[in-house]
Amino acid sequence: MSQKKIKILIVEDESIVGADLKDTLLKLDYTVIDVVRTGEDAITKAFNTKPDLILMDIMLDGNISGIDAAQKIKEKIDVPIIYLTAYADEGTIQNAKLTDPFAYILKPFEERTLFFSIENAIYKHEANLKLKKSEERYRTLVELSPISICIAIEGKIVYANQALLKLLGIKDLNGLIEKPIEHLVVSEFQNFLSEKLRSVEDHGEAIRAVEIKVPSANGVQIEAEISAIQTEYEGKSAVQIVFRDISEEKRKEKIQQTTIKILQSINFSKSLSQEYEYLYKTLIDFIPIKNVAFTTIDEKTKKIVFQFYMDQFNAFDFAHKLDEILIEQTIRSARKQILDISEISEIVKLHADLSKIKIPLRWIGVPLPINDNSTLVLIIKEYDESKMLVQNDLEMLNAIIVPLCRAIERKMIEQDLKVSLEKLAELNQTKDNFFSLISHDLRSPFDSIIGFTEVLKNDLESLSQEEIKLYLDSLYQTSRHIYTLINNLLQYSKFQLGNSEFSPKGLKLREIVEKNVEILKGISIKKEISIRFHEVADLCIKADEDMVNSIVLNLLTNAIKFTPRKGEILVSAGKMNGFVQVHIKDSGVGMDQAKIAKIFKLDAKKSTPGTENESGTGLGLLLVKQFIERHSGTIEVESKPNMGTTFSFTIPCCP
Repeated sequence: MSQKKIKILIVEDESIVGADLKDTLLKLDYTVIDVVRTGEDAITKAFNTKPDLILMDIMLDGNISGIDAAQKIKEKIDVPIIYLTAYADEGTIQNAKLTDPFAYILKPFEERTLFFSIENAIYKHEANLKLKKSEERYRTLVELSPISICIAIEGKIVYANQALLKLLGIKDLNGLIEKPIEHLVVSEFQNFLSEKLRSVEDHGEAIRAVEIKVPSANGVQIEAEISAIQTEYEGKSAVQIVFRDISEEKRKEKIQQTTIKILQSINFSKSLSQEYEYLYKTLIDFIPIKNVAFTTIDEKTKKIVFQFYMDQFNAFDFAHKLDEILIEQTIRSARKQILDISEISEIVKLHADLSKIKIPLRWIGVPLPINDNSTLVLIIKEYDESKMLVQNDLEMLNAIIVPLCRAIERKMIEQDLKVSLEKLAELNQTKDNFFSLISHDLRSPFDSIIGFTEVLKNDLESLSQEEIKLYLDSLYQTSRHIYTLINNLLQYSKFQLGNSEFSPKGLKLREIVEKNVEILKGISIKKEISIRFHEVADLCIKADEDMVNSIVLNLLTNAIKFTPRKGEILVSAGKMNGFVQVHIKDSGVGMDQAKIAKIFKLDAKKSTPGTENESGTGLGLLLVKQFIERHSGTIEVESKPNMGTTFSFTIPCCP
């Protein structure tokens, strides 16, 4: 039952039926305004009392039927009407439909049917009223809306609101009136729009949220969404078109999608180089650019490293110097640099080696702090005037700078972690191999010493002088091997613990070589190996004396070990880019590439014996490499089986 009492007017020409109907309504807690018998009385009473609902008999006394009375009432009053009738023929029903009744009740009717019909009619009527009010509010909002709206008749514009004029950059409505509707969109959408709007006007097929592009006064294409419906304008069939500027939405959507792509790239790019390549592809999809470079600058050394370089007009070897000059300028300013062709040309004039490069119309450098140790500079070069970045492009670029930095930073951290884990695994393996080799190579010589001394202790009196000399010589060689092993072990341990002193000073290379040749003279004479010098006399190196002695001693020892009797070792040297490059070449057994690849690593297996079964651990060559790298030098190996080996290393020369 409704909370508010509903006022009902009964129109019924049969007195008994009318009275019975009134009693029923009162019983159902409705208010009965009156019971009238004619259509004329019904019209008068309805106009005067404004009922909430009318129960109308179709067949009435008098000149006006219930259907006619209902028609006249609804012309003035919006009131729900329920027809009461004993006739259900098709003709009567069709005539009644013209008055838009809310229900039909056939006589005789039940109280339950009457109640539900009234309640349903009241509910539907109130819903309709709310809908009408909503539509009125909507029409007002549309008129005041900032959304662009126009109306076209037969394909020509007859109305446009101020929002549309503002969108197009047109000040006067007369600039649009009577112009073809397709002029509101860019050329690629004109045929499409014309056909769609013709379908709307001819067949009433609405257009809903179709994306197009609209030209503006400043030449920039505006992304918009249009909807269109059939309507009437000044009594004529027309099409109403709504334009919604979605440029900002598209911009934000593009930024969001690109940001997601950038951050997701961390998960599937396997290396930092792949990450830079993926970021380049993402950038060229994001804004209209082609010529891009990523460079990193070490904050301590200020060293510039080009991580990725794309220039369609200049080769890297040819043009990167200009980029380096501009990068340094960007780093000094600590802010984004946008240099035009005149500014770039002034810089090129100062450098003769840049005279042949194609100068970009504009050079953009964006410094991006990655961490405390390094800065990334994003470089964009523009050569085509028709494809220059506009302000909106630069703003979009700024919007993805932070995720770009984070992606590179995380990939750098990931790569550093991977390298650290690999180094840790290598160190653990080296440690295991180290202890395995040391335990083997220390135990074996001591077994030999114990065996020889036991023979000398127990059988000295029965041994000849020649046998005693042989045993003592073996003891000497074994003891010397242990001494070398322990010395290398101590040096290696000190270096690994960071306790090794490093005091470079000026040294004569020839004196260093001669000193170590003298130390090894006994071994080389025994194997009848000659050691010659070539162009070593006047070279001065700046090195730590203990370390460089260890380098030369270990390399000469290794050469003697793997050179057969009566072989030859050649030591030569020369200056190269601020370094002295030393070559120690032997005529020994040589080695294949597989052995070269492992020569500076400790192998868990026993090291390769020399030509006369000399033993070793491989620790000496590991020390050589570490000591050379401590001097910022390098070491290389050239060798082939049975064709000898050449070790070449660099050490800083004296200033």
